[in-house]
Amino acid sequence: MKRIVMMAVGAVVILILLLLYIGQISVANKSEKEKEALQVKYEKLVKEKQENGLTQDETKTFSFIEGVLTTLYEYDNDNYVDRFKKLKGKVSEDILTKISGSSSPQAPKISIKSSVEDIKVYRDISRETGIGALVQIKTKYTVDGRETEPKTYFYRVVVRKNEGNLLMTEFESLGELSPVNET
Repeated sequence: MKRIVMMAVGAVVILILLLLYIGQISVANKSEKEKEALQVKYEKLVKEKQENGLTQDETKTFSFIEGVLTTLYEYDNDNYVDRFKKLKGKVSEDILTKISGSSSPQAPKISIKSSVEDIKVYRDISRETGIGALVQIKTKYTVDGRETEPKTYFYRVVVRKNEGNLLMTEFESLGELSPVNET
């Protein structure tokens, strides 16, 4: 009788050890799959990085920002009013109202032209949502045939995805660079 009880206890112990072993194999396989998934994700992120250190999303967003600001600051009498229509759907309604509200609802009577000479976009890592950027834009104005000196302006912007499209949701002027010439 003792022998049967010992064999039964031994069988139960072996069964428990077998179940633990199978459980460990299952956990190890799951961990291996998670490791492989993380490795694939890591390789994708590394591959996504470009020479300038930006991800593809950031590069697309920076191009989007350059396009929006070029549309806003590159104009003449013919497209002075239409540029705001082109920005619809690219900037929030609030931003569109503010920037179009600060301009005349019709083109000026005198000849005007604004051209963008340079745009530099830098990543603003202080933003937790969306992609934040600090933008430096250099423009040149021609009023009634007379060219002004180029002016440099600074902006802080935030772009978010909205229904699969990029949308500028924040647009803050940080001021104008006024060089001081000392002679």
